[in-house]
Amino acid sequence: MIVKPALRTGNVQEYYFSQKLAQIDKMRREGSDVINLGIGSPDQPPSENTITALVTEAWKPTSHGYQSYTGVPALRKAFADWYQKYFHVDLNPDNEVLLLMGSKEVLCI
Repeated sequence: MIVKPALRTGNVQEYYFSQKLAQIDKMRREGSDVINLGIGSPDQPPSENTITALVTEAWKPTSHGYQSYTGVPALRKAFADWYQKYFHVDLNPDNEVLLLMGSKEVLCI
């Protein structure tokens, strides 16, 4: 069976940050001293309190497992409320809001 991609995938363009990183690379090759404040690794470790909190949570048996694809209902509602407040768009948090790690995951839905 051959599955055809959804038509909307034809509108997918190059990842924004890959374009920006290419721009920065070109500027540096041309001699510009560019400070990149975009994506990347932090330059300092987390605070001791942060690490302690992470370890404490990691030891809890309920902290492990896969997240459901639907996410936490309260967070979905908060997103729907945010869209209503800022964009005047009504979204049903039960079937029109998805919590995903990034934009790439939505292409597989």
